Amino acid sequence: MTTEIPAHDLPLWMRRAQRGVDWGVVFVIVLSLIAALPFLIQPGLPRTNASENYVFRASDYAQAISEGFLYPRWSPNVFGGYGAPIPSFYAPGPAYVPALIQFFFTGDAVSAVRVVYAASMMLAGSAMYAFVLRRSDAASGVLASALYVFSPWLVMVAPHILGDLPAIMSLALLPSLLWTVDRLIVNRRGTDFLLATLCGAGLLLTHLQYGLAGFIIAAAYGLWHRFAVNRATRLHWLAIASLLAVGLSACFWLPALGEQSGVTWHRAGEAEFLSLSVGELLTPFRPVDPDELVHTPQLTLGLPLIVFTAASIIPWLRQPAETGFQRLFFGAAVAFIGGGVLLLPGESWLIGPVVLCLSIACTSVLKWRLPGTPLLYSLCLAAALGLSITAWTAPRGSGDFGAVDALAQVQYEQLGYGIAVLPAGSAAPSTLAPALQPNQTLVNSYTSNDIQKIGVSTQAQIGVLGHTTHSDQFQIDSSASASLRILTAYFPGWAASLNNAPLTIEPDSATGLFTVDIPSANSATLTVFLGTTPIRTVAWIVSFGALALLIVAALRRFAQPQEQFVELTLLTLPQARFTAIIVAIGGGFMLLLNAAAPSSLTAPPGYALDGSTPLRARTEVGLEALAYRLENRQVAAGGTAALTVYWRALRFLPANYRTQIHLQDLTSDERLPLSDLRHPGHYPTQRWLTNRYVTDRYRLTLPEAAAPGGYTLSLEVFDCTISCAPQNRLNFFDQEGEYIGQTLALITDLTVLR
Repeated sequence: MTTEIPAHDLPLWMRRAQRGVDWGVVFVIVLSLIAALPFLIQPGLPRTNASENYVFRASDYAQAISEGFLYPRWSPNVFGGYGAPIPSFYAPGPAYVPALIQFFFTGDAVSAVRVVYAASMMLAGSAMYAFVLRRSDAASGVLASALYVFSPWLVMVAPHILGDLPAIMSLALLPSLLWTVDRLIVNRRGTDFLLATLCGAGLLLTHLQYGLAGFIIAAAYGLWHRFAVNRATRLHWLAIASLLAVGLSACFWLPALGEQSGVTWHRAGEAEFLSLSVGELLTPFRPVDPDELVHTPQLTLGLPLIVFTAASIIPWLRQPAETGFQRLFFGAAVAFIGGGVLLLPGESWLIGPVVLCLSIACTSVLKWRLPGTPLLYSLCLAAALGLSITAWTAPRGSGDFGAVDALAQVQYEQLGYGIAVLPAGSAAPSTLAPALQPNQTLVNSYTSNDIQKIGVSTQAQIGVLGHTTHSDQFQIDSSASASLRILTAYFPGWAASLNNAPLTIEPDSATGLFTVDIPSANSATLTVFLGTTPIRTVAWIVSFGALALLIVAALRRFAQPQEQFVELTLLTLPQARFTAIIVAIGGGFMLLLNAAAPSSLTAPPGYALDGSTPLRARTEVGLEALAYRLENRQVAAGGTAALTVYWRALRFLPANYRTQIHLQDLTSDERLPLSDLRHPGHYPTQRWLTNRYVTDRYRLTLPEAAAPGGYTLSLEVFDCTISCAPQNRLNFFDQEGEYIGQTLALITDLTVLR
């Protein structure tokens, strides 16, 4: 007679062995690889979004690491070579990770950034599956991963349109944090405690806002588990892990917080203001137009999440006890949407946590039928992929990205493109005087790679011995004491020594640079270097202290193992077969779209111009106003009008031209500027490619005092190389070459209502 042993009485190793093959994780890895495919098969990266800036910054970090500076705090090539403490105030993760990959593996910053994008997208899907699998089942995990990695924000907008590397890395770390938190509060093992702490610190070192959102979601999940799943759940280890994560990241945030009063902030280039709204969140994603040079960011949740959220309402109402996990994340998504739309409309990054929460919440659609029925799951997975297909065609990158060295960064800035290591519109910290002009000798020295960081001196003979990202060395020969002007922006931590003897440096309040006083010396070596400060030392003490406590606490948990077996519901064989077919079809289609890209499967070039009003007004320099679009020709005084102008470069444009919109009263002929002078489309015209159009969007606020009646909206284009004076306006001509004037009338029948 055979006695069957109950499953719960079997040893843990035997219970694990009986689980079978977890096909779900294989399919999720393949799905994530499909989402990351454009970064693997397309050459280079685009130079029309922030990916370009992260390539420059990663190159700087790799150079600093090769020089022995393991935590860079200085960008040496910005502001005409004077430098700025940009790494001191921006989270290091998005530059440090690709810099390490470049240093150890690729030797190329572009390839390293592409690897980080692809790896992050794969980690995002895998971590989402691992988390949902533990709390629900494998079918829900696969569906949640598909909804997550193929959401427009993660598969297209953040990586390919915005080039937001910190967001993509954070979207990988968020589900990783939730997975480790779930393991920590259930298993309470040393490994789980270590991973939860490191994930939390990684988020803070990558994107502070995402880190805060991750901590809020993790805390809400822990409390839900405590009161809805197991009242014996102890959350003190989660609290300790959170505190240690904050401590580990203190090397970044503590000096940034303590030293921010010593800098002023300057805007780096121009960027369009992105605003969250319920209407746009619920708008389906439109395919990218192949003819558009700088693609339009769409702050939408995407059709899959919209449809699946609506379909999840019935299970939430009919089966509240079985869908508590999903309803928790739906509530979190609603809270983030409400906070973003009502309180922080300019914080577009909030879409990331919303997509994360909704991807988990929408798995309740699988409760429509009995568990184990493969048909519903297969239909849901196919729908999740099929409804997201408009976001599958990624814009083409540049096969030849170009140089990313110090000279390229200085030229980038000199050409008026912004600051190479910062995305357009970011705030750049600086200690320089606003009126300080670039030193032409310093700028020119970048061409010969013999960078001159000392101003001309008649008191000493100076020779350059070496230049690194954080230091300079000079050979000094002086018969008398001298005061040398260092062409580097002053920042706490800069120090100098002469033959290893410390010298006093003096900040120059008139310029923001600093000087070094040296005694008479014959063939002495002057070293100027960026050292530490008391607050940076304290920050490192805090970080190393947190690391020591983490190790001690983890070892303590290792010494007190709390081994628990978590039953996992894996994919059934029919579910696995259906999934394999769907994934194979999806992979083939993604490969077809992004490799061969037949025109019959992609959006037609120029389709976004459909419905606009043609202009075809050309200037003498080759800049052409193609068309415009106005939402409403009747606007109340004090209201806003949404105007879009489409531009095109007929040939290379020799300068960075700027545009301005005016409102003219048809009765009094009074003209009023409605916009500031800016790059059309927020992209410098010298960078435009021929026969690719640029979308230039305006949100025009009409004056409260505008009298009711008829008005004209017109635009002017300025060549601001010398000054943006009226005499430097460009001339417009029609298609036949007839002169129009320096003012181009767009709308002549705009009505202002009272």
